[in-house]
Amino acid sequence: MTMWLWWVVAGALLARGGALQPRCQEITIPMCQGIGYNLTSFPNALDHDTQEEAGLEVHQYWPLVEIKCSVDLKFFLCSVYTPICIEDYAKPLPACRSVCERARDGCAPLMMKYGFKWPDRMACERLPRAGDPDQLCMEETERAREP
Repeated sequence: MTMWLWWVVAGALLARGGALQPRCQEITIPMCQGIGYNLTSFPNALDHDTQEEAGLEVHQYWPLVEIKCSVDLKFFLCSVYTPICIEDYAKPLPACRSVCERARDGCAPLMMKYGFKWPDRMACERLPRAGDPDQLCMEETERAREP
C-alpha cells in the first residue's frame, strides 16, 4: 500500500512538472531578455503555464514598448509575464506598485486614444508598495532601462 501511494504522489508531481524539474528557467521571450534578471518560473500570475503561452500574449504590447510611451512598460510587463525566479526565495516577487503606475500613466492615455484601456488584471492597486517589509517588490534599476 505504501509503495502504491508513493507512485501516485510521484505521478502527480510529474504531471504538474513539479519537484523533479528545476524551478527556475532561462527567459526565452525575446522582449524580456536583458531586463535586469534572466530567470523566471511558471505558472505566472496570469496563469500562463509556459513561456510560449506568455510570449504570445505579451507580444501584443510590443508596439507600446517600441514607441516608449513609458520607460517602465517593458520591465513591468516582463515582471508580470516572466516573473523573476530566485532559487532560494520561493515567494512571488512582483514589480512595485510605483513601476506599474509609471507604466500605466505613460501608456494608458495612448491606449485610450485607440480604444483600449489599461487591463484590469494588471491593476496597479494590487501590487505592493516599495519599502513594505511584509511584501517585497522590484523597482527597475537604471542599468536595466533602455536609453
